Amino acid sequence: MADKLGISQFAYSKIERGKTDITVRRMIDIANILEIPAAKLLP
Repeated sequence: MADKLGISQFAYSKIERGKTDITVRRMIDIANILEIPAAKLLP
């Protein structure tokens, strides 16, 4: 996933663990990679 997003594994790990905030653009990119609506990533 990190490679597809163009970020380091460490940076993506911080996103997964909730240690860093993500931009809406990054959330949309993740949703597109997972082929799901971005709204599914919201709590």
